[in-house]
Amino acid sequence: YELAVDDELPHEFTILIKNEPIGVVITAVLALLVGNLIPLQSISGIGSIGFLFIFMLVNLSAYKMKKKLGGKPWIFLGGAIANAIAMGILIVQLIQTDFLAVVYAVGLLVICYILEYLYKKSEYEFKEKLIHRPTVKK
Repeated sequence: YELAVDDELPHEFTILIKNEPIGVVITAVLALLVGNLIPLQSISGIGSIGFLFIFMLVNLSAYKMKKKLGGKPWIFLGGAIANAIAMGILIVQLIQTDFLAVVYAVGLLVICYILEYLYKKSEYEFKEKLIHRPTVKK
């Protein structure tokens, strides 16, 4: 709901169903599906990969914004590298013990990127149509 309010998701996610945002309903349904269709061990592996990946991106973003943030750049970069190493070790370990967790994590990441790409592309095309001005012939 909050992401839709901030225009990071389609505005349709702000619709209320029985006083609850539709995004909460969708999240609940997806959580039920994941909880019932994916083994618990794989869910924990997916969560760990996701956490390390996001935290690595946060550190990389902080490194890119080092002048604005005023921190020590080597700390941001070191955090990103440490997370990348930890994620690599985790992925190697999961490939040996729970390969499906890696498949699920990569699949989820690919799906998220595709959906984000399609959403941003459609949002851009929609805004272009809104501001399209006819050309005037001289």
